[in-house]
Amino acid sequence: MRQLRSGLGGGLFLLIAALLGPAANAAPVLSGGLSFEIISEVWIGPNNQAVAPVVVEVVVDPNGLFRIQGEGGADLVPAGWNLNLEIEVARLTAPDITSWFSQIVGGAGIGMGEDILDPTQNTTLGTMLLSNLNPSQTVNFDAQNVGLFILKDITATGANLIAQGSVSYVLQGLQGPVGVPEPASLALLASGMVGLVALRRRRRPSIA
Repeated sequence: MRQLRSGLGGGLFLLIAALLGPAANAAPVLSGGLSFEIISEVWIGPNNQAVAPVVVEVVVDPNGLFRIQGEGGADLVPAGWNLNLEIEVARLTAPDITSWFSQIVGGAGIGMGEDILDPTQNTTLGTMLLSNLNPSQTVNFDAQNVGLFILKDITATGANLIAQGSVSYVLQGLQGPVGVPEPASLALLASGMVGLVALRRRRRPSIA
């Protein structure tokens, strides 16, 4: 039995083998020389409900990223629910994998903890902790020539297990969408703009 080590406030992260349900996709989804397959899912809802409220599917978005969503594009995780996933990513024709990108999209109070493992050594390559305030991240690691094993906990319960916004979908891939900077890049851009404004003000000639 594997256990998801990443933590979110109020999240439940035990993946119990006896409760693992079948994945929604009948076959792996292929994109960019990778195979992406959800091999198990566990739902935890209000009053510990375990019956899946949504059929989970994986599609490929226009950027070639794997998009985990509800069937037909519906919301992935309704407010008040948690979804635990085990995912296998196999390298087919892609170069060695040296990074992994994740993004969560939805309303207030959502979050996602993710462990990225080496499937041959069962060692952790990286960990992510995302929320609606920090929705995307890329983790870099040593080259992997087989693939990745991913443990993911997606929560729409908020910090105090109170139903808040729902999770619309999750994006996964080797890199983020082109032209969409991550939060750290946005912070650097903002600080640079502030500096430019201050510099222009200092250089502005005074009018007699």
